[in-house]
Amino acid sequence: MLLNNGKPDMNFEKIVKLLQALNKDDIKRLESYIHSPYFNVGTAPAALFDYLADLHPDFPEKKLEPVPIARKMKSLPTLATQRTAGTRLLKSIEHFIALEDWQSIETNVSWHQFHAMQQLQLMDTFSSEFTKEVSKIDTDPEQDIDTFFNRHRFTELASNSFDSRLNRTQRNDILPTLKTLEEFYALKLLRYLCEALNRKQVLGTVYDEKHMASVLKTLEPYTNENHPYVYLFVNVYQMLATDTYERSEVYYNLIKRFVGAQSAETLPVSSIESMSYAVNWCLKWIGKGYDGPVGEYLWWTELKIKYSLLLESGKLLPITFRNIVTSAFFNNQEPEWMLRFIKQYSQCLPIEHRDTNIAFAQGLYYYLLKDYTKAIQSFLMAQAKDDIIFNAMIRRWQYMSTYEQNPSDTDLLLNQLNSFEKYITRNQDAFHQLKVPFLSFIKYAGKVLQLVDKQERIKVKDILEDEGFFPGKPWLLQKLEFHK
Repeated sequence: MLLNNGKPDMNFEKIVKLLQALNKDDIKRLESYIHSPYFNVGTAPAALFDYLADLHPDFPEKKLEPVPIARKMKSLPTLATQRTAGTRLLKSIEHFIALEDWQSIETNVSWHQFHAMQQLQLMDTFSSEFTKEVSKIDTDPEQDIDTFFNRHRFTELASNSFDSRLNRTQRNDILPTLKTLEEFYALKLLRYLCEALNRKQVLGTVYDEKHMASVLKTLEPYTNENHPYVYLFVNVYQMLATDTYERSEVYYNLIKRFVGAQSAETLPVSSIESMSYAVNWCLKWIGKGYDGPVGEYLWWTELKIKYSLLLESGKLLPITFRNIVTSAFFNNQEPEWMLRFIKQYSQCLPIEHRDTNIAFAQGLYYYLLKDYTKAIQSFLMAQAKDDIIFNAMIRRWQYMSTYEQNPSDTDLLLNQLNSFEKYITRNQDAFHQLKVPFLSFIKYAGKVLQLVDKQERIKVKDILEDEGFFPGKPWLLQKLEFHK
């Protein structure tokens, strides 16, 4: 809908966006809502909805202008009436989606039903049904944050009932309400502390663990497989908080075993949420040079594919795509697996990142096949000018491919290293702590080219082995092996 000055009506724009977010079944339910006398939407807003529903989901722009609407809907003859109807319709649609969200959680509805019974003092009905509802909460197989929250508010509801206030005794205390509140907040806090710790390790953000001892003590009675959410996230915390690979692997394996044992068609919430931390654990230790987590990362990838969890709204993050392809390379996956993955999932990349990431993945594929000419061509096509770190990764792989193709072309290889080093210098602010690993690669790659004497190569190899891990180090060690 356009105003006289040609600018769109903001409420009308919002209506169209909301309707486009709904599918056909949603639109049918919304139609029932709009025309229900109970919700009192009004004749003009209902007429506007009927007009727009016929245009769903495309909403041609010309048909959204005032004249076509007035021509078809006699109750909306002017721009002013259309705008007023639009304002009321927008509010009605927002109420509808709120109602849909509220009704999607059965316990929300039942709590309000019991609360209403309490207010009306229908205590016989309240008492007979309330016990059943509490039993459903206690036997919920997931026992997640929502379960703990519902246990608390139903306990609170019982302690505040008319009968409870009428029959005050020493046994009729508020301790169960306090206990369930403490347990709910402990689990909620555990979940956020795990996220905070993970972000600290990945991004260097602030994390304060002063509450964790109290949280773990409160949740100790529930830290077992009968309470999956608590069990998994206590192990997630221990996995994240443990410094060594060997000790943290113990907690990682507990998470993997529990999630992998699920047999339902869909994974429960606890498994899905804890999965991302297990994946990050794999990436963390891959980045420290451990080989085992590479295969583990691909195990989680296969699990995500099995349960249709790899994509987010049909899209795949470029970094996830690269991590999977790179892990497949280092795990010595069959080339056919890598090629199949590239073909299937490259189309799920955001279009602006697609060509670069496909070229990079194809470079790894050809490198795996030892077809270094095609690998070099692919890496040359993979230009990531807006992603400095990714571009540096591409340069490193391009250099390795060039070396593998012709290690005797020292001038070309040295020129590539010099160009690589200048690139890092020009963009040093973007590299931060990653500057050192890339420069270490350049430094030792230069030594590989220049050292001929066997003893010198052995000496440099020994020094390199004592260096901390950086990407490309295993390849450099291999090249420093002396061959006659």
